Amino acid sequence: MEIIFDKSFLSDSLYQSSVDDDFAEKESLSVSSIDESSLHYTKFDFSHPSCFVFIDGTVQHITSGKIKTENSDVSFDVFFMCVAAGYDNGKLIGSKISKFLLLYCDYPNQLDIKDVLPNIRSEGQSNYFSDYKVIQVPKEKGMLEHAVNLLREEEFEFLYWFCKNGALSDGKYIVVIDGNIRLKKLKDEIENFIVVGVVKNPLNLYQAENEIRDLMSGFRTKLFKVKDQKSSKSKFSFFLRLGQDELKTNEFDLLRIDFIGKPFENLAYAVYFSDFIKNKILSFSSSIGERAPKNLVPFRILEKRIRAVLGNENIRRRKAEEELKRIFQYT
Repeated sequence: MEIIFDKSFLSDSLYQSSVDDDFAEKESLSVSSIDESSLHYTKFDFSHPSCFVFIDGTVQHITSGKIKTENSDVSFDVFFMCVAAGYDNGKLIGSKISKFLLLYCDYPNQLDIKDVLPNIRSEGQSNYFSDYKVIQVPKEKGMLEHAVNLLREEEFEFLYWFCKNGALSDGKYIVVIDGNIRLKKLKDEIENFIVVGVVKNPLNLYQAENEIRDLMSGFRTKLFKVKDQKSSKSKFSFFLRLGQDELKTNEFDLLRIDFIGKPFENLAYAVYFSDFIKNKILSFSSSIGERAPKNLVPFRILEKRIRAVLGNENIRRRKAEEELKRIFQYT
């Protein structure tokens, strides 16, 4: 058995906005619109958390190559993913780095992983080779799609860990995640918090195409209640058009905002919160950066913190290749 690295490979970070969407949303959803005109409230009727915590992550494509065995050659890619949480002022709260080894095959479960990685071990529903999480990937699927989907999974697991372990006191914080709120992944510990998901390239428009087409900058659509029919979990959603000029609209300035939390059992509060979070999102948007205005300022600052945690990509690549060589020599 031998591991061979692609010498022409250049490690890089994946920040492409084209994959920053909710392609992983494969849920059986029912959508209903909220009649906001029947819900009367004032800002004095409700109180809301005053502190914001943002959770985001970054993927580094570290290296690629082949694992040569007696029977076959198996292509692979190595990704490092860092997920972190920070306050809206940029202060880092905590971070986690995960390592992934993606093995490519003609179709799912074609490989007997133990033929390729004899020392692989199972933990729950996952397989690990040393401290690398091993994933089998069909060749026809895009590497980038799998990597970003894994990142979204890591972010949601980090959110769950964050809520479960008391890193934040519920009721005091609004937690904002990059991406859609996946109803199938919701657990009770998460639902104790107000969680907001910012979907930058929404694929699911919840039958609001006509309203979205006429939506002006700085305005939102009506509120929708979205329920997963299998888990019976639900969230609220609306669409928001960013930008400063109400007379100019841009299809690339559209966000979908998801949110969940126990207080929203009161529909009037859900409507009030929609207006509150809409204004906060608008205040967090900026014209700075190539992904503006969608890449909100707190996310942009957090990404810089994450890149600092990950460190230089070329150094990480060399260390990862040396580490994998040692592991395979031991094997």
